[in-house]
Amino acid sequence: MDLEVKNDGAPTKVVFDPQIPAGAEQIEARCDNRAVAAHPEKFTEDEHVKVEIEAASGATHCHIRLAGGVFVFTRQPAPQTGDDSTAIKITQLHLQNHDLQIDADVNASGSSTFFIQSAWKIVAFSGATVLPLSDHRYQVTVQASSARANSLGFAPTHVEIGFSDK
Repeated sequence: MDLEVKNDGAPTKVVFDPQIPAGAEQIEARCDNRAVAAHPEKFTEDEHVKVEIEAASGATHCHIRLAGGVFVFTRQPAPQTGDDSTAIKITQLHLQNHDLQIDADVNASGSSTFFIQSAWKIVAFSGATVLPLSDHRYQVTVQASSARANSLGFAPTHVEIGFSDK
């Protein structure tokens, strides 16, 4: 993961806080070939790594290296002004060992699909169907929830996915 900063002014503080795969390890950051602190951050719905640098005048290049983990992402539609949101919302993501649990809110009139990218292979799942797209990428479609939808039409769902790193 790379960051290029072009600064025509005085040195300035830059915070780079990209989303990373859940469970990523061996996280290192370098800016202009010197090591800088990389602070992993775990949130309820995803994980990030925070890198703070002082970008000098001119060009600064930073690179974050990591290994492993599971990257979960959605394709967000481009709604028009005034459109109601109907896209799936990942509300909780928990990875322990090779078991991933995801809670999501799904709208009956919207997409119930998210995607997983990982070098690990999916070996078990419940609460969804899984379609392999390539060696390391999967499309996950959440099964309809029997839970009651809220006033905006979203119902809570739960998905469990088991992985193997072999």
